[in-house]
Amino acid sequence: MDQILVPLVLVVGLAALGLALALRTARPAWIAAAAVVVVTTVAGRLLGHSALALVLGTLAEIAALGLVAADAEPEARAALRLWTLALVPAILMTGLAWGLTDLGHARPAAPWDRVAVGLFVLGFALKLALLPLIFWLPAVARAASATSLMLIVGIVDAGVAADLLALSATAPWIFADHVALWAVPAVASLVGGALLAAGARDLKTILAFTGVADSGLLLIGLLAPDAVAHTGVAVGLAGLALAAAALFGAVACGEA
Repeated sequence: MDQILVPLVLVVGLAALGLALALRTARPAWIAAAAVVVVTTVAGRLLGHSALALVLGTLAEIAALGLVAADAEPEARAALRLWTLALVPAILMTGLAWGLTDLGHARPAAPWDRVAVGLFVLGFALKLALLPLIFWLPAVARAASATSLMLIVGIVDAGVAADLLALSATAPWIFADHVALWAVPAVASLVGGALLAAGARDLKTILAFTGVADSGLLLIGLLAPDAVAHTGVAVGLAGLALAAAALFGAVACGEA
């Protein structure tokens, strides 16, 4: 999956940067944040599944906040506060869970194994805005530029989903032994994301809610014990990231 993500990140990153420059919407602070997102994500994926790679992925998530912070509008500042409120505890939860499981290579003794799974579920649900922890996403979707959302969805969210895929490979017990715990946000996101998208009026918000439904579908695929299903998740993840980047790119052109 890392081999797929590296060219994917470069394509999405260069497309977003080129589009922002062409539309003259790229501020220096935005360009710096976008560069950090791309560079840290690529470096992390080249390192494979390791502690340093996870740290670099976390830096990419934090840098994504800078994409919204580059816009000084009050709506953007309010959205940034909400996203930070979700991202900081999510990073702490997943970081602690990775530590408890030795990056997924070890199963801690009870009850710490269940604690680790709970932390993973909550942390990833917050990062991907899975239902019911979707409180920050609508504000970010409305406030962020379409080119920022290209990077957030096409690179950052794709990286988070890839971490889930890596977790399913190194620690299948986390999913196999706790299917119901993962199935709740997965099914809720698949159904609820589609319903929210159908009821939304803002185009960026519609696409963001559609991404929630897609994340739910990918998570359901990870719950399947079949390795072929996991391969399908990897291919689907790449396709969804490219599609989301293309759609948000089209929105950016329409807003220009």
